[in-house]
Amino acid sequence: MLLSNFSFPRKQSRDFHFALSGKLLFVVGYYSVTGYQLYILTDYMKLDLAEAGALIGTIGLGTSLVFGFLAGPISDRIGRRKVLVIGSAILVAVATLLPFVFPYPWAMLLFALLGGIGNGVYNSVDQALNTEVLPSPDTAAKDLGILNLANTGGQIIGPGVTSGIVGLTGGYGVVFVAAAGVLVVAAFLIAPIRSVR
Repeated sequence: MLLSNFSFPRKQSRDFHFALSGKLLFVVGYYSVTGYQLYILTDYMKLDLAEAGALIGTIGLGTSLVFGFLAGPISDRIGRRKVLVIGSAILVAVATLLPFVFPYPWAMLLFALLGGIGNGVYNSVDQALNTEVLPSPDTAAKDLGILNLANTGGQIIGPGVTSGIVGLTGGYGVVFVAAAGVLVVAAFLIAPIRSVR
C-alpha cells in the first residue's frame, strides 16, 4: 500500500512519464535564465545594480498571465494540447538564445516578453495535458502531486545548473545555449504522447 501510494506510476503510464519529463526539463531550462536575471544583467551585460534592478520588472509576469488566460480556452476550442505545449517550449528556447546572440539589455527585455508568453501558454495548456495523461483515477491526486514536484524541483535545479555552468566556464554564454537545448528536448518529449492530441 505504501509503495502504491508514494511511488511513480508503473502501469499504463508511458504518456505520464513523457509529460513529467517534458515539464521538468521545461522548468529547468526556463528557470536557468530567469533565476539569474540580475546577475546576467550585471555580470554579463555590465549594468550597475541600480540599472539592472530598474530593468527587471513585471514584463514576464504580465505576459505570462495574459497569455496563460487566453491559451486555455484556445486549446479547448481547437481540441489540441500538444501543438501549443510544444510551440510554447520552442518559443521560450528561441527567446533564451536572444541574450546570447545579442548581449545587450534590450535582449533581456525581449527574452522577458517572449519567455513570458511561452511560459504562460505552456503552464496553462500543459496543466490540462497533465490531467489527461494520468494513468488511473484512483491515484490521480498522488500523480498530480508528482507532476507538481517536477515544477517545483525544476525551479530549484535550473538555477543550480546555471551556477555550475558559470563556475566551470566563467561566463553566461553557455548557459543560454544549454537552456535552449534543454527546452528543445522538453518540446520533443511531448511529441510521443499518444493519449492527447
